[in-house]
Amino acid sequence: MVTGLNKRALTKIQAAVILVLIAASTAAAAYVASGHIGGVPSGPVSITDMNGRTVQLPETVERAIILNSYWTEIACAIGTADKIVGVSKDVAPSAFIPDSVRNLTNVGSLFAGINMEAVIALDPDVVIMDFGYGKTTEIVQSLENLNISVVCLFASSFQDLLNATLLIGKTLGAEQKAQELVSFMTTTHSSITSIANSIPAEAKPEVLICDMSVWGQGLVYTYVNTSWGQIIVDVGGINVAIEEFGNSSWVKINIEKVLAWDPDTIVMLGRENATLTSQLDSLNSTVWGQLTAVKEGRVYGVLIGAKEKGCYLDWTPRVLIGESIVAKLVYPTYFSSIDVSAIKDTLTSEYYNMTL
Repeated sequence: MVTGLNKRALTKIQAAVILVLIAASTAAAAYVASGHIGGVPSGPVSITDMNGRTVQLPETVERAIILNSYWTEIACAIGTADKIVGVSKDVAPSAFIPDSVRNLTNVGSLFAGINMEAVIALDPDVVIMDFGYGKTTEIVQSLENLNISVVCLFASSFQDLLNATLLIGKTLGAEQKAQELVSFMTTTHSSITSIANSIPAEAKPEVLICDMSVWGQGLVYTYVNTSWGQIIVDVGGINVAIEEFGNSSWVKINIEKVLAWDPDTIVMLGRENATLTSQLDSLNSTVWGQLTAVKEGRVYGVLIGAKEKGCYLDWTPRVLIGESIVAKLVYPTYFSSIDVSAIKDTLTSEYYNMTL
């Protein structure tokens, strides 16, 4: 116990303590304001995008423009729709993006070009976009000239899709949700490829995956070493186009080539039900009727893209539904354990909050 201090002395001591506390509080506030939290400097964040570029981002991104429908869809699926302030023209037609995002300011497209004045008016922290085609190179340069951060993404494989999802999560501050989604996608995809790897080589069907958008020229587009072409391999089939054309991407072939291949199964792709129905009806001609797949009823239509509900093959988590459907079509005996409805239900309840 301290003795010998009068009341006035105590008051002076108390006042001094208060001044010290105020000074400490002011210093702490200044420390936080200067970008330090918990003794660790904070501020701009550096990430490496899928084009190998080092990108500087604010510590917290609050305003993003996204120039592709699939990356927009993923951003919404991981709970960051409220951070999107502008989109490209291909976002509005998507059936899998909330109206609140589809109706945001349209700043142009990667093929026709971007309205930079519209971009500036939206004051984005970051622009997320594809690279490597259209006007992407000049768009990136124009944005960088305006000191706007640009994160470039691209997907030509399932692993690319996973990496892009993680980058979107990191960019928009939703790393945990993005990791959860990637874990679900990885587990589901692995269950399919694991079954596919167990199929004996002699039991694997020969498959033609194609679309008839150029049938007016007497030709068929076949998917070779592309995302959808690779799906046939992933589900345990033999892509006849890969066998012949190797590393090509898309190849136009004539009906004579299709007849020479005479595949066990045909998977026909289309972006709209009406178009796909028309393509399938085209197979009723005499020449297509010579094919084993047509004779034995193993011709299947699968929707791609995002224009209609029921489109599942796209560079989004919906691809899990699409590849599961293709797996069961190509080889139903082996993939009977794959529950397409369960995959769809998980995506709906945990990520999309809309009917898929």
